[in-house]
Amino acid sequence: MISEKIAGYICVAIYIVLFIFIMKLNKKFRFMGADTKPLKKAIEKGHVVTAYQVPGSANYHYLKKGDGTKYRSYYAHYEYMVNGKKYIKRGVTFQAMPTNEITIYYVSDPAKGFVKGERTTRNGRGLVTLLAYILPLIIAAFVYNFLTQGI
Repeated sequence: MISEKIAGYICVAIYIVLFIFIMKLNKKFRFMGADTKPLKKAIEKGHVVTAYQVPGSANYHYLKKGDGTKYRSYYAHYEYMVNGKKYIKRGVTFQAMPTNEITIYYVSDPAKGFVKGERTTRNGRGLVTLLAYILPLIIAAFVYNFLTQGI
């Protein structure tokens, strides 16, 4: 058995190494974050429409970066038609002034349209993300218990 302080340092190091390892796996296999499959499916099905900015909907607000500096984020609402029915995509964000038209993609439900690069969700992603953060913590806690008490 070793001291609790040393065991704590070892466990923090284990957590960091495992977390970095999981993030590297994520970069390779993309099991967390933006999913490109809905975009590919929408294009394959031909579910691509042009949306036009709702007049007067363009606006901006200030956000803070990690270092505390402010920057302006623009957003606007867009209308698009699918099979004669009107839909609205709200709050599309931009780095600069919003354009008058954008391309909207949808997989099966036009009401769930998205823009290229927007995060789309897929069942199970939340659980995988949760495990990515908790699993290293559980392993580090187990190692800490083993090092201080010797199971």
